[in-house]
Amino acid sequence: MTDQKVGSRQIKFCGMGHQGGYVILIVREFANVTDGAIGCHAVRDALSAPVNCDAGKTAFVTAVGDDDQSIYAFRGARVGNMADFVREFGVKHQIKLEQNYRSTQTILNAANSVIGHNKGRKPKRLWSELGDGDPIRIREMDDEHAEARYVVGEIERLLETGLGRAEIAVFYRTNAQSRVIEDVFMRVGMPYKVFGGVRFYQRREIKD
Repeated sequence: MTDQKVGSRQIKFCGMGHQGGYVILIVREFANVTDGAIGCHAVRDALSAPVNCDAGKTAFVTAVGDDDQSIYAFRGARVGNMADFVREFGVKHQIKLEQNYRSTQTILNAANSVIGHNKGRKPKRLWSELGDGDPIRIREMDDEHAEARYVVGEIERLLETGLGRAEIAVFYRTNAQSRVIEDVFMRVGMPYKVFGGVRFYQRREIKD
């Protein structure tokens, strides 16, 4: 399985293979392509390539994607891409991957209640075998500084209960958000490590 590009179009093929009289094409992350129509044309181009269009061969196309997700909307991706694919190719078989292996059912129930309001989606219900887990707590702060102070306070509270530092993690959506949190960590002398990135004040653009 290797990624491929068709011309300059923004679509990645997980793989293409030949088995007897069949051509099998797997497209990954179709929900995130720049444009669903362009993606469909790219698939057709791949299937019509000389090496794949031998007479008598039947093509099987599988696209994997989430019609509730469009994390690349800023570059033109649409949540309707999957619906475009279903309509363009007359898809008859759709398989829902609803089991989640990471999150507890409490988190998934919250996600279900939010994405259930999305329009033009295929109904699905995320579920998990990990149990209910801890309840979700929501805190609304005045600004990012108050938020950072609250995070530090929660960490100190957890440490007092006997929880180890290695068992505590702070997640943030974008790298820019780490600055204020790191400032408070350093101010109170709280040790920390940044995984999957570099500490804010050690980043090249900050040093320069």
